[in-house]
Amino acid sequence: MKAIYGIGDIHLAGYPEWIFKVGDKFIEWLDSFYFGDKKESEVILTGDVTSKDLLPGLIIDQLERLIEVLERKFSHIYICMGNHDLKKWHGKLQHPLIAIGKRPSITVIEKHGTIKTPLGFNVLFLPFQKITGTNCEDFYNSMPPEFTIPYDVIVGHFAKKDNFLYKKGVNTDLFKTREWFLGHIHNRPEKEYLGSVYSLNPTEEKCKYPRCMKKVTKENIEDINLPKFLTYKTIAYPDKPTLDSSMVEVFTVKNCPNKLAAQEYYKELFIKGIEKEKEDIKDVTVTTTSDKTFKNYHEAFDSWISETGTKVSRQVYKLVNSMLKETEEN
Repeated sequence: MKAIYGIGDIHLAGYPEWIFKVGDKFIEWLDSFYFGDKKESEVILTGDVTSKDLLPGLIIDQLERLIEVLERKFSHIYICMGNHDLKKWHGKLQHPLIAIGKRPSITVIEKHGTIKTPLGFNVLFLPFQKITGTNCEDFYNSMPPEFTIPYDVIVGHFAKKDNFLYKKGVNTDLFKTREWFLGHIHNRPEKEYLGSVYSLNPTEEKCKYPRCMKKVTKENIEDINLPKFLTYKTIAYPDKPTLDSSMVEVFTVKNCPNKLAAQEYYKELFIKGIEKEKEDIKDVTVTTTSDKTFKNYHEAFDSWISETGTKVSRQVYKLVNSMLKETEEN
């Protein structure tokens, strides 16, 4: 049965360090999922395939691996431009999908427009784009009548207008479609969104509707819920957590003086930050790889000066200690 699938924001990135591992988890799952006959399957990525940062070599390789899996699964791949895909480098806007888009099996959508896919699906693409004198939302809210005909799927990378957070979003009631593939908003507050494939921060973990892929055929529309690739947890120092290998786990550590000490103690874990409890923190000490124990960065810095005999001016000493204090407070 002919089908076109929608996949939400993937955000391949090398930082924070755990995101690269999440990307690998997603690619492994994608490779294991059965989408049906390749000849009868197409796919649309709703944008933000990559993060907003310039991409190091490992992420370019990861992007290539993602595309290789998609090419094995689908007869054609459409990538709708997202705001994070566009990057300004030396004053020039560009994106990492330029070379990938030259492959015959891939179409990168940079401008709005209608496409009739080889499998017969009528799709309107409304990507993120820079428009002189206006913005995407206002532009799409004033689309000419030829774009308001019925579609099988409308793909967009923007916020849908509502009466709360996104009052200046796109009014989706202006358009006619059997199904929406919306990216950009990660926690899927409306069914039109797919949600990002993982939560980029703890506030995005809870979704009104589950993160999903969408499958559209000529007869049916289906949400395919995604597995959980990433979770955020809190532990109390010096407890050791039981790890779940099915997903990437990122920890906030309670009762620890600073993030560096937490990272030193929990070498095998991804540490997002610390949560201080002021009434208890004075009595907590953390042992580092040396045979000494420090209660804070200041004490460790003084020890380093003493042990190495390094001469530090008063001005530099004050500056470094103020920075260390700021780091501890964060």
